[in-house]
Amino acid sequence: MSEFKGCGMAVKAIRQGLNSVVQEHTDTRFTGRLVSLVKMINLKDTEGVRGKRAITFSQNRPLLKSLTFHEKKKIDFELRKCIRTSHPESRGEATLAVTWLNPNPQTFPGNAEAYRVFNLISIISDYVYNGEGKKYEPLSSLNSMNVLVYSDYTPVNTPLTAEVKASFPEGTLLTESDTVLQCVGIEFYFRSGKEGYRRYPGGSMMVYDVF
Repeated sequence: MSEFKGCGMAVKAIRQGLNSVVQEHTDTRFTGRLVSLVKMINLKDTEGVRGKRAITFSQNRPLLKSLTFHEKKKIDFELRKCIRTSHPESRGEATLAVTWLNPNPQTFPGNAEAYRVFNLISIISDYVYNGEGKKYEPLSSLNSMNVLVYSDYTPVNTPLTAEVKASFPEGTLLTESDTVLQCVGIEFYFRSGKEGYRRYPGGSMMVYDVF
């Protein structure tokens, strides 16, 4: 049960890091898939004692790339052919470069008039079992820190070329126990008032990189 609780803490931390977009971009089975993935990473610790095995995201980053937010709103192909990402060795920021993205009209919800892409970076810490407290704890104080940055509003049927950089606060120093999830996605909007936009419910997002 201690490992189950530890996995639950890690799942909660991941959701907190994605809190600003997770409700709009996930289906009802997302949490179940996330729990299974975190438990799989927990079981990768073959040296730990059962009941006290660590949850080492830093050693299993490729597994996090397989996370699916919404099974019926996959946009991997359309986004991947038009975007590239990069980050420095410090991992304190990540840049999303969009080149001539022109979303397929079939992906538009309702009478969408504009769209934006976003670049989200979020930190998840490794977790270890604390024998004194008899519970799992994150190794890093940066756990769940996140930054979300959007491109400008772009009219539908208009190609987008832009650079969207997300940076953690100046002075943020990541350690070996920190893992950064970089998620990219797209949202659609309709006009509301003379200059404002309102977002259509739902959207599409994917884990693009983990570092």
